[in-house]
Amino acid sequence: MSNALRGFLGNLFHHSDERESFVPAINSRRAELGALSDAELKLIDWRVLDLPGVFALTSVIAERVLGLKMFDVQLQGGVALTAGK
Repeated sequence: MSNALRGFLGNLFHHSDERESFVPAINSRRAELGALSDAELKLIDWRVLDLPGVFALTSVIAERVLGLKMFDVQLQGGVALTAGK
């Protein structure tokens, strides 16, 4: 296997504590935001939220609108994408 391919696969499947560290924060915020009404959620200015807050808000809205709850691994993937990975 070439070094380039090995490096690519290593980066793709690399275990990152940084990405995992966001998940508890996202889930905590998701619980807080999940207690709000739809009207209260609409009043939140997402532009002032930190990264866990944005993911939590998105997750709550997706669950209400689509009926789909995001798995932790999906949150980790989203955090990785924001880091350009």
